[in-house]
Amino acid sequence: MAIVFTPILLLHALIMAPTWIHDYELADFTDRVLSHPLPPGADFGEYEAQGVVTPGAGLKDLCGYRVRFDLDTYLSAEEVLKYYEAAKIGALLEINVWTLSQPAEPEYGDRSRMIVEIQDNGHDGGGWDLRCW
Repeated sequence: MAIVFTPILLLHALIMAPTWIHDYELADFTDRVLSHPLPPGADFGEYEAQGVVTPGAGLKDLCGYRVRFDLDTYLSAEEVLKYYEAAKIGALLEINVWTLSQPAEPEYGDRSRMIVEIQDNGHDGGGWDLRCW
């Protein structure tokens, strides 16, 4: 019985290795982004951060890692964008900031709710990780 399943398990491990490696690198990137100090006067919003493996820069066999989280802040979207562009989180980052269009709830006062998305593109070795295609 072991003779039958051993080659299948080895083949599965070989095929899944790129996926496991990218998941590990995504977790590391997410930790670096979320452990970076927040902009002055900002707090994390009510939603959990999301991390995902994406096609890197839209090219096959390159992987990108995207982290998205929301902030409650007194700063403008431009100030938040400049803050994260100056951060030393990684090289060649693509950073986007959106202000949510829904009206602020009274408990937020004059704070704005925004979404910050940081993407690290261009990691080689998409290989058999279909998320990178």
